[in-house]
Amino acid sequence: MCRVAVVFIAILASAPSSASASMQVQDSLKFGGRKYVINQQPMLGYWHDNEWGSTGTKPFPKFDFVSFNNWRRYDAAWFIADGQLWLDNLSGEIQGRKVKNEEIILDYAFPARADWFTGRIELAVGDQNRHTGKYSAVIVLHIEEGKVKKMTLMESAWLVGSWNGLDDRPVEAPKPKTVSGTAKVGR
Repeated sequence: MCRVAVVFIAILASAPSSASASMQVQDSLKFGGRKYVINQQPMLGYWHDNEWGSTGTKPFPKFDFVSFNNWRRYDAAWFIADGQLWLDNLSGEIQGRKVKNEEIILDYAFPARADWFTGRIELAVGDQNRHTGKYSAVIVLHIEEGKVKKMTLMESAWLVGSWNGLDDRPVEAPKPKTVSGTAKVGR
């Protein structure tokens, strides 16, 4: 019987399986008559989050964990109007109760002008190349304190994965200077 169990476990272990991760809920942004999904998280310019290195000053709300496809624990919808970034809708759950907008951010009326956000928001346009991961084009909105300062179009580009759209890869450390001379060792 033990031998049968070992064979059965070996067959199960070698069987093909599909491991998959949950697709994460992302913020949405309405711009130019279209709705885009964005990688950036402008709320982290408002809230402080050590894990993401965000610049916000307000404490992160104690949202309930309700789904594996939303590790952030909140949903946010944005739009661009009059050259400004606006937060249209913000929702989550706190202590089992659904909360939204002014219940979460007390010092703004909705829609709220996102004057706390400085960074870039990237909008993927066209198809994604399955080999390189690049999109046909990416619209980049350069935002300072909630105001769209400029817009650029990059052809055949990747999206930046940071919370504020800035390339936050580590900068290469400077090379050590070469010192010549004689060193005394010992006494």
